[in-house]
This record gives sequence, structure tokens and C-alpha cells, in this order.
Amino acid sequence: MASREDFELFHRAPAVILIYSTSASAVAECFLAAQNLMLAAWAMGLATCPIGLARPLFDQDHVKVELKIPPSWTHALAIAVGHPTGETAPTPRRAALVVTWR
Repeated sequence: MASREDFELFHRAPAVILIYSTSASAVAECFLAAQNLMLAAWAMGLATCPIGLARPLFDQDHVKVELKIPPSWTHALAIAVGHPTGETAPTPRRAALVVTWR
């Protein structure tokens, strides 16, 4: 996918928000913050897209130096933000797998 000529990692978004965790054990908490950020952006009429493929890129030492990010911080998530260009098709859903314990 990334090798295609028309591939755009950030979907041509005018802004990208980078979320870093101050410890590797707190990355999951950053995901919760990202969810709230994306819901707030939607309420303001903006579209967002979490970019998981960017994690290795923004965790590199030379990138952290360029962005003035402490070396001990862990990149949690990049979120592309912009105005929607149209309707987004619903995500197909699989039937729920129900597991019960008796």
C-alpha cells in the first residue's frame, strides 16, 4: 500500500496531531485521549484519521530531536485532522462473537 505512487500517509490533511506518552506503560491512556480529541473534532465539523503506520516514523531518535521531544517519550499516535471532503461510507461490521462463561 505504501509503495503506491498516490499513497499519502496523512491523507493530504492540513494538520497532524502527534500524541506522545511520557512512559511506555501509559500509551493505552494516550489512545483514550486520542478518542476524546477525535470526538471533539467531529463535533466541530472536522474529520480525523488515526495513522498507526506513523508510529515507527515518529519514534525515531532524529525525528524526536527535530520535534524537541524528550528521547524517553514514546510515540503513541498521529491523528490527521482536516475538513471532510464528502460523506464517509460506513465501516462494514462483522457479526459479534458472543462468548459466555457458566
